[in-house]
Order: sequence, then structure tokens, then C-alpha cells
Amino acid sequence: MTYLVYTFVNTVGFFLFLLQILMLGRILLAWIMPDSEGRLVDFVFLITDIIVVPIKALFDKLKLFQNSFMDMSFIAAVVLLMVVQLMLPVVRLP
Repeated sequence: MTYLVYTFVNTVGFFLFLLQILMLGRILLAWIMPDSEGRLVDFVFLITDIIVVPIKALFDKLKLFQNSFMDMSFIAAVVLLMVVQLMLPVVRLP
């Protein structure tokens, strides 16, 4: 049972890490090539939109950060990822 929990926590942590890397890639793509198209760009935006779009919709519904020059939903998504990753329990095997 302990190995199952350990494997689950490590797997979730790994996928959160990959998502953070894709979020960083999204930032770089938006700054370097803002109007680019292609398979890689579409993939990065497709995966990261899973977390960014619901937060953006929530902010729009609550009328938060409407006049901000930065995409605060993206920043909130990165912070949310970090919080979830920090909340993963540290599993120690005997």
C-alpha cells in the first residue's frame, strides 16, 4: 500500500512539473513568437489552456483584473500549480 501511495504521489508530482515546464514554454512562446502557429505551439497552448481558461472565466465572472495589462489568470494558474505541488505529501518508505 505504501508503494502505491508513493508511486501515485511521485506520478502526480511529475505531471505537475511537466505542466509547469509547459507553462514556462507558453510564456516564452508568447514573448518570442506572439503570432506563431504550428504543432508545438498548438500543443503547448492546448495543454496549458486546461488550467488557464477556467481561471480566466472565473476572473471574468467576478470582474477581477479587467483593466490589468498582464494576464493575471496565467499568474494565478502558476501559483495554483505551485500550491498543489507543495501540498503533495512527502512519502517516506520504511
